[in-house]
Amino acid sequence: MVAADIAEDDELLSEMSILNNAFGIGIIKLNIDIPEQSGILFYAKHKNEIDINMLDKLISKNPDVEAIFKCLYEGKQLSRVVSEKAFDEVLKDEQYKEHVAKKLRVETDK
Repeated sequence: MVAADIAEDDELLSEMSILNNAFGIGIIKLNIDIPEQSGILFYAKHKNEIDINMLDKLISKNPDVEAIFKCLYEGKQLSRVVSEKAFDEVLKDEQYKEHVAKKLRVETDK
């Protein structure tokens, strides 16, 4: 998981640690201005099994999480990507810079 703005308070870091332990989810704090200076808060880990109780908790609280896991499950069953719309596009460097500039303009206009 990659995010540019992560509040580093104890409660949030604890929740991120739980996600990391339960699912092996890695978390990167992105430096928008200088991407090379981004930092890894939690390293990704390979997990052979999923913590079903934690997954249930996440799915019940967030319909986006449910949609992503449904897409991953269906894709695994069919051995292919079911919906590319469920995932962010991987951008080349120039596209990334344009995307970030556009996002920053939109947020400042609010």
